[in-house]
Amino acid sequence: MGRINAILRLNMSGRASGISLGGDIPATNVWDLADGKIRRVRIFLDRREALEAAGLSEQDDHADS
Repeated sequence: MGRINAILRLNMSGRASGISLGGDIPATNVWDLADGKIRRVRIFLDRREALEAAGLSEQDDHADS
């Protein structure tokens, strides 16, 4: 089984009204893969929690920087 971490910034607004729904929100998705298919998607608003869920540390997060 593999995992993908997707680091996102959400900027949402109402389709008809155009009203902003929270502005620029950081989020991280952890996708669990098995047999080449997505088996589970977990959504985190706390990056550290997402890294822990993926079995990574903050040091791993900055390894490619």
